[in-house]
Amino acid sequence: MATTEEEGNNNTETVQSSEPCNLPTQVIDGTLDSDSIIRINDMLAKKHRFINPAESIRKKRAHLKIGETIENTLYEVFTVAKSKAKQRNASSNSITMYKNCLEELQKLEELDDNKFVKAVNSLKDDKNAIAFMTIKGPRRLTWLRSLWPSK
Repeated sequence: MATTEEEGNNNTETVQSSEPCNLPTQVIDGTLDSDSIIRINDMLAKKHRFINPAESIRKKRAHLKIGETIENTLYEVFTVAKSKAKQRNASSNSITMYKNCLEELQKLEELDDNKFVKAVNSLKDDKNAIAFMTIKGPRRLTWLRSLWPSK
């Protein structure tokens, strides 16, 4: 075992070992530094460990499968979130359309209370509401009356 004194520092020596792991170790006041001992022990354990190539490939495949699973799960989460957002928007649009229909119905003076209630019930269907909002003028009232059963 050879020891050399480092320049500019009288308290530190570098110890070189003839062991397979030839890492510098600090000796302070005649004792080994505990960090150096741990480093040497860790390196010995890692250096002598045999890694089977098949085991390495299995680990890589497992990591790839995990990554793929995470990717698929995230895709599903975002797809569901997007779908729910579309449903909320559609529901919101439907409510807005129905509200607009009711406002337009109230402007029609030709409807008595009985016919008004029939019209409100007829316009609950989205297609009827769209048609009502699209048709203008006297045709609107004619079309609306065609939805009610005749007595």
